[in-house]
Amino acid sequence: MGKNSWTPKELKKVAKRLEVREANGDPIDLEERQGKNKLGAEPIVIDGIWFPSTKEGNYYSTLQMLKKCPDLSQRVSKFELQVPYKVSVNNIHCFTYYLDFRVTYANGRVEHIDTKGHKAGCTYNLFRLKKKCVEAQYGITIKEI
Repeated sequence: MGKNSWTPKELKKVAKRLEVREANGDPIDLEERQGKNKLGAEPIVIDGIWFPSTKEGNYYSTLQMLKKCPDLSQRVSKFELQVPYKVSVNNIHCFTYYLDFRVTYANGRVEHIDTKGHKAGCTYNLFRLKKKCVEAQYGITIKEI
């Protein structure tokens, strides 16, 4: 099967393997993550970091520039990539949601950002459900851009 035609079973296997390796602190090669993603977005590498879409990579570049912004309300003091949020119900782990960016501004404001290019279909609906679960469990608001 080609890189753009993964079955749900194959996707689950790959995701589980990568999740286990990340949990163990094992490095993941760029080549393992490269290739078009399931929605056909073009991946990009910026500063040696692989992003699954150009939109996500461009947002990273914007955040890098905002670190130098003279306006304190817009100046980014730090940001984190692929922040994991574990969602559990009745002490049963359901899934781990990876937020694209958690941004902290110089004035102390924190934003939770997820970049979305394709806002339709089953994948987007699943994202919206997971997003609501994370927002409810952690008391945060995730902004889609």
